[in-house]
Amino acid sequence: MGVASLLSVAALACGSANTANYVQAAAALAYNVPMAVVHKEVTGGCYSNCSYGSECNPATGLCVPIKERQPTSTLSTAPTLEERCTWAERDWAENSARLGDKHPDMQALRRMLEKCVELRGDPDSARVTACGTLELDLASLEGKGLGRQHPEVIAAQGGLKQCIDASKPRPSPSIGQQLLTPTSPGTLPH
Repeated sequence: MGVASLLSVAALACGSANTANYVQAAAALAYNVPMAVVHKEVTGGCYSNCSYGSECNPATGLCVPIKERQPTSTLSTAPTLEERCTWAERDWAENSARLGDKHPDMQALRRMLEKCVELRGDPDSARVTACGTLELDLASLEGKGLGRQHPEVIAAQGGLKQCIDASKPRPSPSIGQQLLTPTSPGTLPH
């Protein structure tokens, strides 16, 4: 007995009030399951496109949350720009033959690798050290085809702007300002 037959029997058993809903569900199932299989075969990965924050597990065909890679340095919990670039190069080498250049993940990796080359050659090393990984995140989102108005892109742009603003050197106060600035609360009347 096929899936559609089982659903029809279940629909009749539940009464005529829900029959139309069950028939629609059976029709949607009959269409979408084969389309998901076709998608998996065409992309070589999952039954559907994985959303941001998840990746395809080709063994199961399902999207799974991206596991954070363990940092190689014991002093830092966040991966450095160089580590992220190395991971992107590795991911490119591992996936390019299987996925092809047009795959969204490969487009995102290409944008990240282009940004890595740009950042590695940037003379503003303080900004690159502080904000380079945020620039890679933004490049990855744009590489996935998310437009400038997408909420994730807007959030990434905001975080990058804050980081760049915070990493800019602040002008040191003049000698006069230093003399007028109290060194501890209550030394000058307010």
